[in-house]
Amino acid sequence: MEGKFDVDGLYNAHYDLIVSFIGYEPIVLDVVAGSEEMHEIKLKPATKVLDEIPVSAKRITKAQWNQYLRDFEDHFIGISDNAKQCKIENEEVINFDKENDLLTATSDTAVVLKNNGLGYRVSILLQRFEYNTERGTVLCEGKMMYEQLKTESPRQNRLWAKNRL
Repeated sequence: MEGKFDVDGLYNAHYDLIVSFIGYEPIVLDVVAGSEEMHEIKLKPATKVLDEIPVSAKRITKAQWNQYLRDFEDHFIGISDNAKQCKIENEEVINFDKENDLLTATSDTAVVLKNNGLGYRVSILLQRFEYNTERGTVLCEGKMMYEQLKTESPRQNRLWAKNRL
């Protein structure tokens, strides 16, 4: 009720604690497990200052959006055997734009990726994704939070552990 919390059950290491809320700038704190350090967290409203630009209506067709999603998946997730077992659970939150050879992807909320090959659900605060189709270069910035998937099967747990290696 007072907005106070403890994080227990962590390995003795440094962690990035990400505090975010839609419409506010996320805060990333470096925390050490076992530390009694207190943090006062105050979120600042997100403000975006843009240069003046001409505005025109530009609609992306469903076919274009699907192609941009495939390009995003190929260059953000990859094309390995493990990558083929990944699925974006909320792809509708991704916004695409393409100007000439530059495909950009943004999202106002975390993109959630389920990795059935490694046994993780990954929440990604996608700050920047750019794919230059002519050069074949990719730029990606963001923060990720990993949550281990649960299974009752010891066989599945062994397979995930092997794949993670």
